Amino acid sequence: MGLRKSFVMVVGLLAVLSVQAAEPPASYVDAGVCPFECCTYGSWTAIQDVTVFDQVEDGKPVAEVHPEQPVHALTGDVHIRRPGVVEVRREHESAETGRRYLPGDKLYVYTYQGEGYYKVWFEQAWLSEEIPFLAGWAGCEEDHSCWGEVLSTPESRWWVKVRLESGLEGWVDDADGFFGKDACG
Repeated sequence: MGLRKSFVMVVGLLAVLSVQAAEPPASYVDAGVCPFECCTYGSWTAIQDVTVFDQVEDGKPVAEVHPEQPVHALTGDVHIRRPGVVEVRREHESAETGRRYLPGDKLYVYTYQGEGYYKVWFEQAWLSEEIPFLAGWAGCEEDHSCWGEVLSTPESRWWVKVRLESGLEGWVDDADGFFGKDACG
């Protein structure tokens, strides 16, 4: 009897763990990405005061960059605090992945990749999917090609590692305070 009870407990625990593993990550760091079309690292120039931190999230201020001061943007990480959610309303087959989505399916949206594509989590897998209506494009409503409804958008913060002229390296969370990040202008 003791062995049977132990077996049942182990099977139950494994079932709970597999359900937990199926859940999308509540937060996520997409490291080394540049999160929009034409995004580029390299020579940037400050257009406003920007604080430089020693590390992301809970870092301490180590410098201040002022307007017209150049920096070299080295890389960036997008910290997703909460994924967005798109619920499928109409059956849809992805041209990119061949996956078939059914009404009621939920795609958890993390990072914008450009050209209407997003990094998403679906059925325990990371995918790149085109979701043009997520950015507010209404064209799919006009031609009835919208296949999902945006329940929420991702909550994220873009941290950029920069090197100052002094050689000091640190992180900024205000990329909007710089010119030069958009190669398209």
